[in-house]
Order: sequence, then structure tokens, then C-alpha cells
Amino acid sequence: YHLGPKVLEFSNHFYQNNDIRKIIRPAAEELAEEFGETIYIAKLFDSHVIYIDAIYPKSNMGGRNVIGIQADTYCTGVGKSLLAYQDQNIIDDIIKKGLKPYTKNTITNSEVLNEELEEIRKRGYAIDNMEHEHGIKCVAVPLFNVTGEVVAAMSISGPSLRFGDKEIEKFTKTLVEISKKYSSLIM
Repeated sequence: YHLGPKVLEFSNHFYQNNDIRKIIRPAAEELAEEFGETIYIAKLFDSHVIYIDAIYPKSNMGGRNVIGIQADTYCTGVGKSLLAYQDQNIIDDIIKKGLKPYTKNTITNSEVLNEELEEIRKRGYAIDNMEHEHGIKCVAVPLFNVTGEVVAAMSISGPSLRFGDKEIEKFTKTLVEISKKYSSLIM
């Protein structure tokens, strides 16, 4: 057995009809150009995140295609910003599956992860400090729907050399504002 062209048709239908993507994409495109970094939008899928969109600045149109790719929640900015707002039993299930180290910065201790998730809830954003890929940092915010449920996350991602404290502060301030602005539009 093998996958045929019908799977592409289904994925294109999902991609074109995704309300979150349609609503947030214009703001994401502006962010990509303003900051010159890649913007990712992801949703929680089982115990992973799945990337539903990636927006690259015009100066970097050769970015890799991550749409449809899954990643662990505990070591990505979008994943941690989604995980922070889940029930503790979901977090515990992910921890039970194991916190595999991707880099020397990956959080592999359950207590440290729970503390990190609490900090994310307090400040409203997550930071991936080269936890999934060496040399890549990102900041991410949860995206809420009109009922206050976390339905997706958006991140700014790029080389760690361009993500100093000052830049992270600027990125997070803008992302938090966008999250607040668009939450009233997501069903």
C-alpha cells in the first residue's frame, strides 16, 4: 500500500479551509516582514503539535516546509505555549511518554517542565531556548478562541544570535498584543 494523490487533495482542503490560519495569517505576514524572521502557527494534535502554517519574510523565501509536520510539545515554543493551558492529566500523560532530549537545553525533568509551564501561564508566552534544535530560538504565544479556549499557537523563530534579550522582549510584546487582538475573532 502507498499514499496516492487523494491525500494531497485532503491536505489542501484542510489547509485552505482552516479558520485560524485565515484569520491570523495577515498579521503573521506583517510580523515576518517587520522582524525578518519566520512565523509558525501550530495546533495541538494528540500529544504533539502540528504546524498548520509557516510564513517566511521575503528576504528568506527558501524556508523549509513544515506544514503538516509534528513536533513534541515540551521542547518547542508553540508546543509549550499550548501545553501550558492543558489539564494537568494531559501534561502528565506527555511526561509519562518520556521527555527525550533533542539538545542539551531540552527540558527532560518533569518538575522543571511543570515550573516552566506555570511561568508561561504567568507571563503569557513561551520561549524555546534551543530546546528542539541547536542554534534556533523562538518565542510563542497561545491563541485563544472567543470562549477562552486555547486553539493554536503562533511563534517567531530564528537563529539564536538574533534572539537577544532586547529582541525577545520586542517579539513577545508584539505577539501578546496580536494574541489578545485576534482571540475575539477565532471561533
